[in-house]
Amino acid sequence: MPRRALVRLLSSVRCIIPRGSESFVKEALTDAGIAFREAEICIPCLHRGRLSFLESNAVHLHGSRVCPECAAEELKRELSFRGYSEKTFRRFLKLLLRCRDFEHVLKVLDGRANALSEELSLYDVVPGEAGEGRSVEELEISAEFKRLLARRGITKLMPVQEAALRSGLLEGESLLVVSATASGKTLIGELAGVERALRGERFLFLVPLVAIANQKYRDFKAYEELGLKVAIRVGMSRIREREELVVVDGDVGGADIIVGTYEGVDALLRRGRRRELGRVGVVVIDELHMLAEEERGAEIDGLIARLRTAFPGAQLLCLSATIGNAAQLAEHYSLKPVVYNARPVALERHLIFLRSEEEKRAAIAELVRRESGCISSKGYRGQSMVFTNSRLRASRLAAYLRSRGIRARSYHAGLAYAQRRRIEEAFLRGELECVVTTAALGAGVDFPASQVIFETLAMGNRWLSVAEFHQMLGRAGRPGYHDRGRVVLLAERGRKLLSSRESEDEVAIKLLSGSVEGIAVPASEEELLAQVLANLCAFSSLGDARSASEAMLCYSGEFERHLERLEALGLVRGSRPTKLGRIAAEHFLLPGEASMMAGSASAQPLELLARVLPFTSAYAAPSLKARLEESYRTRVSARYFDAVGIVFEEPRREFEEVLELVREAFLACKCREFPYCGHGEQELAKKVLLLRCSGRGSKEIARALGAYRMLVYSGDVFNYLESAVRKLEAMERIYALEGEGDNARLARELRRNIEAPGS
Repeated sequence: MPRRALVRLLSSVRCIIPRGSESFVKEALTDAGIAFREAEICIPCLHRGRLSFLESNAVHLHGSRVCPECAAEELKRELSFRGYSEKTFRRFLKLLLRCRDFEHVLKVLDGRANALSEELSLYDVVPGEAGEGRSVEELEISAEFKRLLARRGITKLMPVQEAALRSGLLEGESLLVVSATASGKTLIGELAGVERALRGERFLFLVPLVAIANQKYRDFKAYEELGLKVAIRVGMSRIREREELVVVDGDVGGADIIVGTYEGVDALLRRGRRRELGRVGVVVIDELHMLAEEERGAEIDGLIARLRTAFPGAQLLCLSATIGNAAQLAEHYSLKPVVYNARPVALERHLIFLRSEEEKRAAIAELVRRESGCISSKGYRGQSMVFTNSRLRASRLAAYLRSRGIRARSYHAGLAYAQRRRIEEAFLRGELECVVTTAALGAGVDFPASQVIFETLAMGNRWLSVAEFHQMLGRAGRPGYHDRGRVVLLAERGRKLLSSRESEDEVAIKLLSGSVEGIAVPASEEELLAQVLANLCAFSSLGDARSASEAMLCYSGEFERHLERLEALGLVRGSRPTKLGRIAAEHFLLPGEASMMAGSASAQPLELLARVLPFTSAYAAPSLKARLEESYRTRVSARYFDAVGIVFEEPRREFEEVLELVREAFLACKCREFPYCGHGEQELAKKVLLLRCSGRGSKEIARALGAYRMLVYSGDVFNYLESAVRKLEAMERIYALEGEGDNARLARELRRNIEAPGS
């Protein structure tokens, strides 16, 4: 274009030049009398034929500033080049727009992020709400109850308690309360239950675990100051060992407050003994989200239905920290939903991408030390809880942390109860900086951690669900202890599980951004039949049994067909349970299991018990597992019989001793599939039982099994023996029913030898 024409064109428009342009450009425009202004412009946009002005949202990229759109495009290219999935783009873009520096994001992409860098790892902050409700003095409860609460330091209601009160808590309204861990849900149950107990009605507080029931029982003993009698009902312990929790059921007949496990109270209902519970005024079902558990969901669902049918006038209070479909669940159980999403303390959520387990371990050590150096305004030093996905990993990680001078212990269900209690108490006293536990840690265990670290996002062989993730992260930060909670996810880029196409970095984003799933009860046809049978045993009226069945969330609506199936199994006759049916319901047997026992009544008790209750909690000794993985150059399952299976498939001279040990001790079948056929677990069950009968305790049995290059935890042995005693009680009755008196006697002797060897 001729110079004169260009000058005329530029004089007729608003002329803008990039800031930092060469001086001769400015001089030429000034000499021509053209007005112009300088502005910061995104150069990559100009190359693409578009104009973008840079403001405060500009991003530093390779020594220059660019617009967020160009930075995002460059980020996508980097992610693709480095092997990250597209699903992680949103997390990195969020980080990029927060720090405005591409080089910082590259450090995270490289897995070199400093675990202590708040700026690099912070994903978001969930604000805390420290509001208060009304004064306890304003509540319409007894004066003695108010004074007792004041002595416990409770003078004001927490927000969720206020919300429950406004929803009719003290007017008898049945509620579903969904609120964060440590937000005060238990007191909601106490406010209603204790007040009704003072008026002569029973207060039932039901929890999932014996240890939790025992703790609540001790806590509720404080109400004896008000003249209330407190009892516990869990199905008393049958194996007496010094290191294990021994709980003796109290007399519920004269109690005002009954603390129990789900199964402990359900046993009374199934035996038709609901009158022993008296006039029930309030029932609390704690940890309602356990409805979603595969092994117990149908039983909990059936229990709630039986309680509603047995005590139609009782106030039902269901409590949980994580339920995604609260409105639907509340409608089904005729409850008013009280959903309170705010946390009592703020929660920082951090995400760090790393490249290996070694980097994870080093990051955990650094994070634990950092948190231990923080002291809250309440005077409490920071403590960490680390979640991993196996007991062996928990033990190894705790040992690694101790080798780095960190006071750490591993904690899981395989430990004896006394060991677990010592760890819990040491943590409460501040003597431990860290507890490393499995993702399957039992609900309600009291670890007031300020920081929760996810060493892995897997639970066993599957990824965590959003609900499980929220249940676990809810343990970070507790009011009265901490100013904030802190959650850190350590995701290994590209790591996948055999059961999923998603990688750990993808799962991390899903967990942080996803909504808690709704609860559905995972009930098989067999489990549903068991609940219908339990209803028939709990109620003398067929109409009540039908009503209880129809009240279950998992009910399929085919009551007559279920009766026919139960009758075909010999558990029902003429719409009423047979003796075999009552034995099955009272001992929590599945219908098929009870029918099989009756059909196998000629079998010796030890053989039949091993068949119905194999011992499955055996793991390959760490040294054996390591040798197998090194020799076969593959990852080996921690499960004992799965691990040694590789030696059976491809024998090697260095493992001949192991091969012979397994053959001699556990190969009692001729299955071509051994050791995957399940008979090995049955033979192992017999060894555990015979060792017990010879006078060995759980710890001694666990040590003795080490001779087979096997790792067995004493807590698992104890739990197995408890289960064996209860199965034998059922077998004894079934043997007698089938006319097998000798086997009934042998079952009784075996049970007594397990309970008290040598007596």
